[in-house]
Amino acid sequence: MLKELFSNRLFIGALAFFVLCVAGSLLYMQHVQRIDAEKLAETEERAKQWNERQNPKPTETEADVAEQTPQGHFHADGTFHTEPHDVPLEINKENDENDVGDKAYWKSQGLTPPPRDTPTFV
Repeated sequence: MLKELFSNRLFIGALAFFVLCVAGSLLYMQHVQRIDAEKLAETEERAKQWNERQNPKPTETEADVAEQTPQGHFHADGTFHTEPHDVPLEINKENDENDVGDKAYWKSQGLTPPPRDTPTFV
């Protein structure tokens, strides 16, 4: 019976076709897995670069400076301050021209005008 089966040309052709299909599918699957692994590695590399740009790690010198001066800063002349600097103020230089108008405004509001050399924010 087995001899008759292997002597049948139709069966041998079907068997050969089956073996070729299995071998071809295995080779194709291996090829697709290799391409997917390359794409995954490339994607992980891009994600790593993007994360490094979004969250830069401080350098060792920046970390050392932060540990040395946790609540203050040094100036070029060597002085150390723990408080932040005051906001720079500029004196309104147009007081002479606007003195009459300013006094009228303050009086219309029911207030007394501030002293003349009071700094104003610009």
